[in-house]
Amino acid sequence: MKLAAWRGNNVLITDRVGDPVLTMNRMGNVVEAAGAVECDDLFDSDSSEEGLARSVATWIEWTADEAGEFCGADIHPQIRDLVVALAPGFVD
Repeated sequence: MKLAAWRGNNVLITDRVGDPVLTMNRMGNVVEAAGAVECDDLFDSDSSEEGLARSVATWIEWTADEAGEFCGADIHPQIRDLVVALAPGFVD
């Protein structure tokens, strides 16, 4: 899937101030942005929109310390609705 640029290229989730937290790497893998090498190029992934949303929702559920810890507005708009549907208790 090709992600539109949003708060930077290949950014899936940002924190409340807009810094990348979760990104997609060149291989189409979902990776935490801390310590990751940033890429300025947009690229396609073999992942479907649903598969990518499922990976992001799983990451949110795994890392959230409390319900509502993540804000829907901080999730890439192309996958936002799917992620919220998959992890409703963890996203406001």
